[in-house]
Amino acid sequence: MSTSKVSSILFNLEMTYGESYIEGNAIGLNSIYKINIQGGSLGIKLPKELCLSEYVTLYFYTKNGKEIKLYCKAEIGYDWIEIYDDFLTTILFDDLPTSMSIEYQHS
Repeated sequence: MSTSKVSSILFNLEMTYGESYIEGNAIGLNSIYKINIQGGSLGIKLPKELCLSEYVTLYFYTKNGKEIKLYCKAEIGYDWIEIYDDFLTTILFDDLPTSMSIEYQHS
């Protein structure tokens, strides 16, 4: 019987509006990453050190107390956290996120 473990990383977010995107800083315990959230086909690109499993679940917590969940395949990107999703961008544009956690499944 295999048991899977879940781990997560929490970031505080300092976000600002762009023309059709949201960007800012994701501040973790030991590091700061640039983050960009914009419309497009669902996708997540993470820096290599944050890409700990093939699929991740992102949780966003907003100024007005909403929790938004996004599950997606993660790709290794460069040094930014890049998130592409039309629906998420629309929701967060009206209620900026203040924190985010990345959840990983390990077998």
